[in-house]
Amino acid sequence: MNSEKKLKILDMILVSLTAVILLVVVGLVILQPTNHKLVLVVVGLLALVLIAISTYRYWLAYPEQTGTKAPLFVPKALGLGWSVNPRNPIGMALTIATVILVLVVFGVALFK
Repeated sequence: MNSEKKLKILDMILVSLTAVILLVVVGLVILQPTNHKLVLVVVGLLALVLIAISTYRYWLAYPEQTGTKAPLFVPKALGLGWSVNPRNPIGMALTIATVILVLVVFGVALFK
């Protein structure tokens, strides 16, 4: 499978995951289920999958230099602003720290 086709499939998956997360959160607000912990687990897992797929898509879309020569911040591909470059060792550490933070926040909320 070529890179363009993989990117299109990943884009569809990312949009679908984002829509599912939004629907779960809207359902949480509207329906107010009795089992909030299950909803937190679902949203947390979907958020982690979203981060992982986004990072994988970045690695496919921008095959450039890696290591300390890669810049820490790169211009966003869509929209305005800057993004953290996971090809830089510090950027990868920030990405991993974000995943750990999501796990800790959802873990604390789950066992509270």
